[in-house]
Amino acid sequence: MTTENDRDRAFNEGAQAYRKGVSSDDNPYGESDLGEEWAAGWDDAESQGPTNPDRVEAATAALEAHAASKGEVVDEDNVGDLLADLMHYCAENGIDFATKLTVAEVHFNCETE
Repeated sequence: MTTENDRDRAFNEGAQAYRKGVSSDDNPYGESDLGEEWAAGWDDAESQGPTNPDRVEAATAALEAHAASKGEVVDEDNVGDLLADLMHYCAENGIDFATKLTVAEVHFNCETE
């Protein structure tokens, strides 16, 4: 079971590794080949890849596809449904959803700074 301290530690270590583009056994991202060039360009918006509007567009497409697969239209409830289905997917495939949620929080916070 993941505790609050474990989440905080993973979040902080993950944020550092994400920013530096390094790999670490403690890094919840796993191996990284981002390298020094990427790390040096952290503050350069063009070097960061997708923009936040791009990320919203990708999330919208995923949410629309998920809702359509159930014969529904996208609304606020579909966000929770998609997350619950992702939890089922993770459970079925031996993936720790809580860790991935922590990684998602790190990504979000780094991308919105």
